[in-house]
Amino acid sequence: MYCTLCVREKKHNLFTAGTSNFRVKTMEMHIKGVDHKAVLDAQHLRRNNVQIAVNRMVCARSKAVIAAKRNVYYLAKELLLTHKNKSLNNSTFKGLMTDESTDISVEKLLCTYVNLINDGDLETHYLCNTKITACDAATVTQTIKEQLQNYNIDLSDITGVRTDGAAVMTGRENGFVARFKRENPAIGGTHCAAHKLNLCAQQAAVAIPALQRYQRAVGSIYGYFNSSSRQARLKEMHVILDTDDVQPAVTSTINAL
Repeated sequence: MYCTLCVREKKHNLFTAGTSNFRVKTMEMHIKGVDHKAVLDAQHLRRNNVQIAVNRMVCARSKAVIAAKRNVYYLAKELLLTHKNKSLNNSTFKGLMTDESTDISVEKLLCTYVNLINDGDLETHYLCNTKITACDAATVTQTIKEQLQNYNIDLSDITGVRTDGAAVMTGRENGFVARFKRENPAIGGTHCAAHKLNLCAQQAAVAIPALQRYQRAVGSIYGYFNSSSRQARLKEMHVILDTDDVQPAVTSTINAL
C-alpha cells in the first residue's frame, strides 16, 4: 500500500516505500505525520478556492457529455443501426454470442452479439444488453428469446451459439444451449475461445508464486475493508486525504491478467 500524495511529492516514509500493514492505526499515524501534513498544506496552498474544484468537476462532466454526443453523432452519421437491420434481413443464417455481466450499479446484464453472413463476408453486430433478475438457465433462455423477438429474428435461423463454459450455458441437460437445441436441433454450441484462453491463463498462474502473492495481497485488502465499520473509517480517510471515495469490490481470481 502506498500514499500517492506523498509519492507524488517525493517524500521518504513507510508509505512511499510501500507497506503491507493495513491496520487503521498505522494509516492514522501516517495521516498525522509531518510528511503527510506538509503534503496536504502544499496542496491547499496550490488551490486558490473551492471554485477551482467545482470547475474541474463541471469540466469533467462536460467532457463526458461531449463524448456521448459524439458517439450518438457517429452512429447516426454512419447509419450503423440501419446497416445492422439491413444485414439481419439479408443473412439467412445467424449465430449468437452471449454472456452475463454486471454494470457499475451491480445490475445483472445479458449482453448479446449476432454473427451474420452478408455478401459472403462474416459480420459481427452488437444486438442488445438486457437487465435480468437472475443468471439461471431458464432466465437466460427466456431473455435471449425476447431479444430475438425484438429484432424479428426467428429461432430457426440460429445455427450456432458461443458462450462461456458455465453450467448455466453449457449444461448437458438443462443449460441454455441444451434448451435452445430442443427447439432447434440444428443449433451448435461452442465454448468461446477467449474464455478458454482465460481459463488457461488462470490455471497457469497457479504455478507462478509472484501472481499468487499478488492475488493474496489484493484479496486481503478487500477482506480487511469489507466490514461496514471499516468502510466508514475508509470514507473518513477519503475526506481527510481529499481523494475520491471508493467502494471495495470482490476479487476472485487473477484471470484479468
